[in-house]
Amino acid sequence: YTQESAEDMKLQFLVKTYNADSFKKQTVPMAMYVNFKATKQIGKYLKLALFANRILDYLPDYTSNGLRIRRNVNPYFGMELNFSL
Repeated sequence: YTQESAEDMKLQFLVKTYNADSFKKQTVPMAMYVNFKATKQIGKYLKLALFANRILDYLPDYTSNGLRIRRNVNPYFGMELNFSL
């Protein structure tokens, strides 16, 4: 592949250029959440469960491409009812 080939109308599309920032190493610190789930069996065929996800969290700030990234999460609460037949 020569310089003449790179300037050819049909062959010039074989040359791909990439942004150097695409290959920079980015490290994202670990995220940690604490979840809670409690289940109560009611009778022989019914289970009731309450859960709370992301009660406590550990999300440290980090820098990426000169910008400070702050992660934020919201807790999630819910209930589920399971029938066994």
